[in-house]
Amino acid sequence: MVTTTEINIGGQLQALGSATVPVQTDLGVLVASFIGVALLIGALATFGYMVLGGVQWITAGGDTGKIEKARAKIIQSIVGLAVLASSFALFSVVQYFFGIDILSNGGGGGGAAARSGSAASGGGVRCEIGRTYSDGGAGGYCTSGAAVVQCFGPGGGVSQFPYTHYEPCSCEVPGAEKSGFDFSSC
Repeated sequence: MVTTTEINIGGQLQALGSATVPVQTDLGVLVASFIGVALLIGALATFGYMVLGGVQWITAGGDTGKIEKARAKIIQSIVGLAVLASSFALFSVVQYFFGIDILSNGGGGGGAAARSGSAASGGGVRCEIGRTYSDGGAGGYCTSGAAVVQCFGPGGGVSQFPYTHYEPCSCEVPGAEKSGFDFSSC
């Protein structure tokens, strides 16, 4: 006879609060993390294989068979490096055309500001939901100067995009707001 026991942890989750390890539930961040780790491991493996081939070449002592094996390892590692570079280039193109940010922070994109490399787009600064940034004028929201943009999570803001994105709050130059943009998100 098989017995089962039911454990109800639903009430305990709130009690644990911030003491728990955060669980990643955003698929985009999870995929971006996997891709980043895979590219890093591939680059390290390629470098290690190339060094191994070089050491074997040096220690071959003039033996033609050993030199050919070492040469084959070096060529294979160069091919592997080309495959890694092609993968990185492919993901960069996907990021650009779809306005998403796979490789740098795993969140979503935010239109022109996200592709421009400005501080607001993750060009060195990760989009923190709820925080405001200057887009440096890259978003094209203002007739002159830069716009103050806010980072919103999936479904947030006026646009409610299904990914992390920026929306304009105001222009740094008063009265420079371009028509066609909604500045009411902030």
